[in-house]
Amino acid sequence: MSTSLDEARVLMARRSQEGCVQDELEQRGASDGVLKTWMTAETKALRLDAATSTSKSHEPQVCKLPSLATRSKAITTLNNLLAKFDPGQDQGKFLDMKTWFQAGLLFDVYCVRSPNPLDVHSIPIVCAVLVRLCQKFDTKANLCTNAKLSKLVAGSMDELLIEAADDNTENVSEDDIKETELVVLTSLQYRLSMPTLPDWITLIASRLDTLTCGQFRQSITPIWSFCSHLASLFVWHCPASADHPPRRLAQGLVCLACVASGVLPDEAFDLRELECLSDWPWSSLSQASQLSFSSRKSVLLAALLAATSAECVDLQKDAKVVNDLELLLRTAPLANNVNGLM
Repeated sequence: MSTSLDEARVLMARRSQEGCVQDELEQRGASDGVLKTWMTAETKALRLDAATSTSKSHEPQVCKLPSLATRSKAITTLNNLLAKFDPGQDQGKFLDMKTWFQAGLLFDVYCVRSPNPLDVHSIPIVCAVLVRLCQKFDTKANLCTNAKLSKLVAGSMDELLIEAADDNTENVSEDDIKETELVVLTSLQYRLSMPTLPDWITLIASRLDTLTCGQFRQSITPIWSFCSHLASLFVWHCPASADHPPRRLAQGLVCLACVASGVLPDEAFDLRELECLSDWPWSSLSQASQLSFSSRKSVLLAALLAATSAECVDLQKDAKVVNDLELLLRTAPLANNVNGLM
């Protein structure tokens, strides 16, 4: 397969530079420039570099991430605050998932870059500030005043402290809100718009569809909704980090979607047995169905490499991470909490 893949990659490289392909990628917001910009922004956000080193010692800052239990409380708080931010929100109305994904990512980036470790007492005010910062990009959102925000923070703090059997509560003033917002903005280096896991899935899928002229659209499209469900689970349980950024999880999900839909064989990613696919819809395709695509699998794999700007070894690692992660989440106690978001 290596020779045919090499040939397919050469052909795909030529095709990707064709003017009509570049125009379509541009129209779909999935150009090479967008891909490179997103990759750079994600790397800068999740990597502790010279900007976070101490001015005196010039030694890199030690990243003190919150425990998974503390982070799960934060994601729950983000969820609850989103439901309270819009006073006109009817009961049963779906939450703004775009803002939820963005706020969750910014929380992880803040934890990576913050000079101080986050504790349970800091969660409500940090989460409230993050949600309001995210909603500033939404022209339809009703922005919260500092006075109302302090009340929402107090309510969230009461809920968390009661759960933690801790009565050490303090009033949150408007000055506290302003100070926390400045700290958050400084830690994030004023980067408030970053590509989330669903954004990456959409970008890669659009690029893949364009580069293959939509040949595999009918086979792969039905499985994207399931990928979106898994994206919610991953964000709930798995903090974004330099080792596991949203882009790598998205690449792994797209790879498994290609295998589950039968357009690529398991061995394309050097995984003979993808256990997680047993629960995926459309994954019980017959071998004959997979063989019908055998003549085009090199082309699709070459297109996937071009769509992600990755190498085979990278996609193999990402597919394995997602496979192992999903198997782990099947027994995670928080998995059912995501149902309230869907």
